[in-house]
Amino acid sequence: MQICDFEHRERMWKTGPAQAMGLPPKKGSVHRIIETVLLVPITDDLYRETGKVIRYRQTLTGSFTLLYRNRPFAVIFLPNPGTGRVFIKYLNSNGVQCTALKELWDTEEIAGFIRQNLS
Repeated sequence: MQICDFEHRERMWKTGPAQAMGLPPKKGSVHRIIETVLLVPITDDLYRETGKVIRYRQTLTGSFTLLYRNRPFAVIFLPNPGTGRVFIKYLNSNGVQCTALKELWDTEEIAGFIRQNLS
């Protein structure tokens, strides 16, 4: 929802109505919203569930790579951030895709993958 509001305010600023209404320009970015609403809670949940420190890194394509011990094990995609749908694909030990892209519903699935494949 925050992303939709952010994009709406940004569009209003570009076309002029926001300036006429006296609304200030929207601060921040879509990346920052995704980071605070999605990525930080995911990594915190995974730490609580598995005890492993998981980090993330944004790729050049706008997706986010999840890292364990600086090695990628999954990629998170948000094809259209305004819809709120999040997709994930898992990588093998060589960093090559080993599962199909599927919608992410909760962190339990990622925690299960970590328990099975990362030691």
